[in-house]
Amino acid sequence: MPAHGAARQAARATAHCVAGYLRRDRSPLLVRVLSAFIVLCTLLVGPVASAATDRAVPPPIDPRLLIIGDSVILGAQGWIAGFLGPRGWRVNQTSRESMHTWEAPRIIDANRARGGIGDVVVLQLGTNDGISASELSSYMETTMQHLAEVDRVYWVNMRQFRSWVPAANAVIAAAAVKWPNLRIIDWDARATPDPSLVYADGYHLTGGGQLVMAELIATTLDEFVLETGGAPTTTTTLPTTSTSIETSSTEVSVPRKTSGVSLITVLAGLAGVLLIAGIGAMFAMRVRRKPDSSA
Repeated sequence: MPAHGAARQAARATAHCVAGYLRRDRSPLLVRVLSAFIVLCTLLVGPVASAATDRAVPPPIDPRLLIIGDSVILGAQGWIAGFLGPRGWRVNQTSRESMHTWEAPRIIDANRARGGIGDVVVLQLGTNDGISASELSSYMETTMQHLAEVDRVYWVNMRQFRSWVPAANAVIAAAAVKWPNLRIIDWDARATPDPSLVYADGYHLTGGGQLVMAELIATTLDEFVLETGGAPTTTTTLPTTSTSIETSSTEVSVPRKTSGVSLITVLAGLAGVLLIAGIGAMFAMRVRRKPDSSA
């Protein structure tokens, strides 16, 4: 049984036992209040233990994840953070309207200088400059040169909303052949057949599209974790912050080990102390009420 399941069962069993005692016992108010507080502590310890163990941090993959994109992925950034944060990724999203591919190297270098790049980078670019396939190819080449040392780069291709998109997607596919660390997240295959995922312009995401985009990215990263089997991390120390140079970024921090005492330990200790104190007080009260047989 998982640790969090056992914790919840133990909490429920303890709470049930103490609650049964409260219904039967006629001890003074102080003893009953102490017992009730023990019930509260046991009820809290289970959910807190569950929350602490439910979050699955990737194997020793560096969880610092940089995502760069334009207004397409901007709409989904809340969903992306919601999906990837609980998976253990430390997400730093830099996405804004009208972003061009040629801007990516500057953002990459700035985040690298701040220690904000790990084993994976996700890019969703080309919407604003893919109309010229040759320019997009040149911009992608420069961008990938700045990401040559990153273990895995994912590039989200485009839904076919204009006549030039197939040529632009072909450029992205060609780059994936040239660069061994580059893979494609095939938004074209997922979204082109389903117009409900976008608004009338053909590329900005509806609420449903935002959810599907986030799911697709999360699933892709799940596959990366399984594929690598926990590749050795490239750094042993995570920065305390990973703030993007763009104002439209969001970050989700991964829980890390600390040297302090955890909330679970505090609650469990408090419940134990109160339990002992309550039992002692109840015993003392019962001794006082016991008739003196020597009279």
